[in-house]
Amino acid sequence: MCQILYLWYIFFSLKFHILPFNFAGDISDKYDGLLGQINDHMNTLRGALSQSQDIQDNLDSLLRWLAKVEGEFSQLENAVVVAKREPMEELCNRQKVCPNFK
Repeated sequence: MCQILYLWYIFFSLKFHILPFNFAGDISDKYDGLLGQINDHMNTLRGALSQSQDIQDNLDSLLRWLAKVEGEFSQLENAVVVAKREPMEELCNRQKVCPNFK
């Protein structure tokens, strides 16, 4: 019986001598360090997401504006131009009177 107790004593004393004394503290410090790095990366990712959403909103706005302008241009392209002869002749006569005027 004494031999068994002696073996248990040796086993437990070796077990505690093999592991560092501040093992839990080291793990806690490493965990806290990793948690800080994760938080830094999360903040970076949140900033990038916010910027990409702003870019997407601006691109959507640009597409809406472009569709509006294309619609207006299409209406102008298909419009019939009606001009009266007298104002056009007057403009032509002005050009003949002042040919060097720019």
